[in-house]
Amino acid sequence: MGSARHAGPDSERLDRLIAHGLGWTRSAAQKAIRRCRVTIDDVWVRDPATKVAPKAQVKVEDRVVPRLDRTVLMMNKQAGSVSANVDASERTVMEDLPEPLRRDDLRIVGRLDKDTTGLLLLTNDGDLLHRLTHPRHGIEKTYGLTFEGTLDGDSAARFEAGLTLDDGTQCAPAHITFTGPDAAEVLVHEGKYHQVKRMIAAIGGRVITLERTRMGPLVLDADLQRGQTRPLTEGEIEALDQAVSPSAGVAGSSPGHRVSHERRLEDGEQP
Repeated sequence: MGSARHAGPDSERLDRLIAHGLGWTRSAAQKAIRRCRVTIDDVWVRDPATKVAPKAQVKVEDRVVPRLDRTVLMMNKQAGSVSANVDASERTVMEDLPEPLRRDDLRIVGRLDKDTTGLLLLTNDGDLLHRLTHPRHGIEKTYGLTFEGTLDGDSAARFEAGLTLDDGTQCAPAHITFTGPDAAEVLVHEGKYHQVKRMIAAIGGRVITLERTRMGPLVLDADLQRGQTRPLTEGEIEALDQAVSPSAGVAGSSPGHRVSHERRLEDGEQP
């Protein structure tokens, strides 16, 4: 109901607009729409997929939903900066942002440890943040690393079967490819605390350097120098949206809640 009337080249899905504007999860927005609590230009709408024109007014009951600028940034995180908005003693990734990209409502998607480098996303879209970090979506993440030590001969098979860490923690099936005598690429679908470092330790090695190179459909931009950041293109944002959509299955496979959920621990992330 209302989809054709409000559709246009610059339109936005109704459930996403409400989730972003009010800081709700997408499911909460969809529930409100289906319960006939939402109007577009004073017309009741019950289809969460309804497309909303830029100048249309959306209300949840009598509350006007603000139209917020949606920002998603890709950073090539440098070693030495902590994944935090503010820190009393350490340089933060927010301080690495160029002045034109700085804004108070940005939050970090999947924190990286101080010495970990590579792909880091920042956004003011709480629903997208939640979906990218929630275990249900199983967003695939790829890390390149160097290590020292002699690894177990059955390392690859143990990764595929689901590695048990030294403290007894059970990991979901993952994949490791050795790219050199002391280098590897690891692919994981979950985000336990310092997971990749602990996985390498469990097979007899110690991580020396760690870089996140991919998150879901996004690959770290080779043109971004360490510490540099750029906005995502519309195509990249659309790819992220598709990766975390309910129909995506295991999101981000290869061939939200409010932004407070940012504190869920990701690999390499600080507690």
